[in-house]
Amino acid sequence: MQFFCSPKLCKSGKQCTNLPFSTRPVPHDLEVFWTGNRGFGLRTNTPIKAGDFVMQYVGEIITINESYRRTNEEYKDRHDYYFLDYFDAEVVDAGQMGNESRFVNHSCDPNLEVVRWKLADYDEYQIGLFALRDIEAKEELSYDYGWQAFSSIDSKGVEASAETREEPQKQLCLCAGPSCTGFFEKSEKVKEKKAALLTKSQKKAKSKVSGFSPFRIQDRPD
Repeated sequence: MQFFCSPKLCKSGKQCTNLPFSTRPVPHDLEVFWTGNRGFGLRTNTPIKAGDFVMQYVGEIITINESYRRTNEEYKDRHDYYFLDYFDAEVVDAGQMGNESRFVNHSCDPNLEVVRWKLADYDEYQIGLFALRDIEAKEELSYDYGWQAFSSIDSKGVEASAETREEPQKQLCLCAGPSCTGFFEKSEKVKEKKAALLTKSQKKAKSKVSGFSPFRIQDRPD
């Protein structure tokens, strides 16, 4: 777990470089663009170095059960959701309020990683996107979503038991990366793959940001 400095205790004052993400300017020129079969995406117009902070992921913090309700009711006619695990039984929903980070697409060979930092004086967190490797200008930004199917959730928003749960249909992946199998994989497999494919430069950047895997892409059953 990474921590931000406490404004009350940090001796560096305004010169502190360990400020909350919400107080940091977006250091790069980012652009939302149309990718075609993957909808909108986000790319950088300037080079980004491995380990650099790219932007904060923001949205509305809601309970996991509220995310199920919204999927079954408010988002029932949509095929995309912007949910991200926050802490315990809470998630960040960037579908109704947020910033350009919600347009970052999935990739099986991502160039970004998500990091959750804790505010020193509060039991609250902020989530940032950091570069896993050097990223060239005009390159699309991406992270590895992980995956949990909504077909494992019953109509009341409760996870179905192993006896009653049906095996979910595979979710197509369109990233076309070198490691892509054509389908989203569950989080455990994603972690194994990332560990096996991590290059030396990625490990160097990873040591700076100490990430975790908070993402859940949720597909509504037909």
